[in-house]
Amino acid sequence: MKKKALMSIVLLIIGASAVFAQTINGVWRGPSGGIISIYDGKGVWTEVNDKNWKEAEKRGNVGIGALAFRSIKSAGNLTWTGQTSTVNNRTYAVSWGGNVTFTVSPDGRTMQAKYQDGGSGTWTRIQ
Repeated sequence: MKKKALMSIVLLIIGASAVFAQTINGVWRGPSGGIISIYDGKGVWTEVNDKNWKEAEKRGNVGIGALAFRSIKSAGNLTWTGQTSTVNNRTYAVSWGGNVTFTVSPDGRTMQAKYQDGGSGTWTRIQ
């Protein structure tokens, strides 16, 4: 009986992980330490850490709850597309910078973001 219960727990954990990977919704930490919450097709800032974004926040151009990503839609198995905001590193103005493609890892713990300008970065699920 003990072995069967343990196997059921393992299958439950594996099953939950597979379902977790099927969504991009959640809280994510970016490569520069910023945190976003993704839900309902948008990603909002929860914490801004990059020096350019911090300066934009100081100047009132961005803040907690502001959109970091918008129009996020499923584009297939473990892949989503959307638009990303950017910050100008001289004026610290925030604007929409182009398209982004997110690919979530099969275990749902990380996602790779590939930006229209050729940049990329890995986001880690923290919740």
